[in-house]
Amino acid sequence: MVEEAGIELELLEGVFYNPRMRINRDITEAFVVKHGIKSYADIMAASGIRGFRIARHGVETRLNDKSIRAYATILWNSQRLGLNVNATRMDAKEFLLEYKGIEFIDLDPFGTPAPYLPAVVEYKPKYLGVTATDTANLCGKYPHASRRLYFVENFKTPFCHEVGIRILLYAIAREAARNDMIIEPLVSYSYRHHMRVIVRLIRASSTAIDRMLTNEIGRLRFDPDTYRINISEGIAGSGIGPIRIGDIGNPFSIEPLIGYKRNSEETNKILRMLLIDSRAPIGYYDLHEIARIRKESPVSKRKLLEKAREMGIFLSETHFSPRAVKGVSVDAVIEVIEALRRQGGP
Repeated sequence: MVEEAGIELELLEGVFYNPRMRINRDITEAFVVKHGIKSYADIMAASGIRGFRIARHGVETRLNDKSIRAYATILWNSQRLGLNVNATRMDAKEFLLEYKGIEFIDLDPFGTPAPYLPAVVEYKPKYLGVTATDTANLCGKYPHASRRLYFVENFKTPFCHEVGIRILLYAIAREAARNDMIIEPLVSYSYRHHMRVIVRLIRASSTAIDRMLTNEIGRLRFDPDTYRINISEGIAGSGIGPIRIGDIGNPFSIEPLIGYKRNSEETNKILRMLLIDSRAPIGYYDLHEIARIRKESPVSKRKLLEKAREMGIFLSETHFSPRAVKGVSVDAVIEVIEALRRQGGP
């Protein structure tokens, strides 16, 4: 028996449930409730916990998994809990062909979502949630895998978790363009060993699609000796990419989720930081890495942020890393570090 956010589940042996992914389910439940979504499907539902959390709000919910044990677990718990859940046992792609008109499709596979992106985008839901646990690929540890799965050039940087989010959004945008749509990222985050995005898919003219591919997709060049980040628009070019260079979220979609009654404290903490991260400049600045480059000890992040406010320079905490800050440029970060050093602060 496991309990999460007021839902108790009985699990058959071998059915996957990861308590560390609660933030994923918190945000999804809050999003569905706060944005008034009427129909939802988790096409790789495993234990079904996310779907049960959503179904209790009267949302038309379909939970699918090709595993017989997962399917049996979903059936049993839906009866135990008295929830009206439609359970199916199908391949995810077959499910998308069989059941049409669902407003929110959730894709949460074991590993990379890349093989399923063409099918879920072609389905054309209004909202699409995608979880990726192949963070090593998205973070550039294996450049060949980034190339093979996501069709991007990639290498590891000190801000690789944000790069991974931007690669995932590019992969969705590429499929959207093939289906005469553009994307609007609503919520994007990286937490522990997974990355998660929720986007709105919007039917669009060829002009709007070209604008997305030209202005919101680009390349990133990073100098590890200076921590300088340079961005260029468009798919062509050198460096990491293509990646999404536009916003990775919408504060107006995120703000209503903060303080939702089923959220954990950790979820609310992450959501508050997403308000800034979603529209902040690309990249975050690891204070330990900057200290290594400058051959000095790292400064206190708390004192750095206080000094930045005093100087009128934008720096903020970021959910991507507890030892990093968001800022306009590395030069701005260094300016505050040097001011802090001059006044004798560590």
